[in-house]
Amino acid sequence: MGKASLVLEIHHGFSINPNFPYERIDRISRGLTVMNRYFDAKRIEAEFKKYAESCYLPFFKELDEGELDFRFSLALTGTFLELASKYAPELTDRLKSLVKKGAIELVSTTYYHSIASLSQFMMKEFLGQVLEHNATLSKLFGVEPKTFMNTGMIYNDAIGKLLTNRFSHTIVADGSAGIFKPYGGRGPKLLMRHRELSRELEERLLHGSFDPERYASKLGAEDGIPILALDLRELARRGGKASGLIGLARQGIDWITASEIDEDGGELSVPEIDTISKYDGSRPWLRNELQRICFHRLVSMLPYVMETKERAVLRIYRLIQDADNFLQMSGPRSLGFFSAYNSIITDFEGRVAAVAYKAKARGIGLKAN
Repeated sequence: MGKASLVLEIHHGFSINPNFPYERIDRISRGLTVMNRYFDAKRIEAEFKKYAESCYLPFFKELDEGELDFRFSLALTGTFLELASKYAPELTDRLKSLVKKGAIELVSTTYYHSIASLSQFMMKEFLGQVLEHNATLSKLFGVEPKTFMNTGMIYNDAIGKLLTNRFSHTIVADGSAGIFKPYGGRGPKLLMRHRELSRELEERLLHGSFDPERYASKLGAEDGIPILALDLRELARRGGKASGLIGLARQGIDWITASEIDEDGGELSVPEIDTISKYDGSRPWLRNELQRICFHRLVSMLPYVMETKERAVLRIYRLIQDADNFLQMSGPRSLGFFSAYNSIITDFEGRVAAVAYKAKARGIGLKAN
């Protein structure tokens, strides 16, 4: 058997409170915090515990207690790590153990699963979230990541240039399967996942038709090193089990992490207008007017958020950037979700404006009301 590389990702964010527009007065009258008004704490806890118990814990426990020669890369958002520490501490302990053993290479990503990199006006904000995520990995696991994978595998030349100038990361993206250099030929390698094999792996794990031996033969027949990427939360959400990966690990494949791939390829240019992602190269987060309205409001709010110099304000601003919010505005219940999400943005804008005014007033010697 030849070599192969597997990149897994897990994200859990802070679900928006769908009843915000209708409960606002009641929640304020009860003295609830902004966090408790904007986000659905019960849903966040229930969903996380459900997926952890059905999918994440069994998988990582078996890996931790077994003797498998199986190594892979793993992208965990910062919000996932927060929720794991709170609701599934055993999961955090298993991850720490596997990282210490060298079975897992932790991958850098955006802390809040944000789509900030889709706006040229938010590239500094995008970088700030990457730096926050890297600092969290260093604090929790004692590692500095060597590989980066953006939210939804979003990639273009501007993102590649920014990361190249700041880090020496290997970048995982989606497109034509293979190994490339970013435009200009400088900096880290650009690893493009094998879309067909990745999707086949996900579908077969979902439907219980996964034959590890047969799939391993397909990997062995590939030229070069096939790069697979799989979203474990999506697998758990649809009722799938990650245990099939254990069977794949026993097929004699030489599994290497993304940063260990030492092959070279030609240059690949991806202009911003042709931004790629794991969704067939499209932009599902900004496809309709509802999504674009909300994203524009978030982009426009950024300077005022930074003016506040308030860490709590910045945190909420970043939590509501979660890419999942935009995907929910593209489904059958998009209008209902838009109503709640847009109302939260409106409420938050008012809070940001008030705090920014007071901060500015203090800074220039004006009396704040």
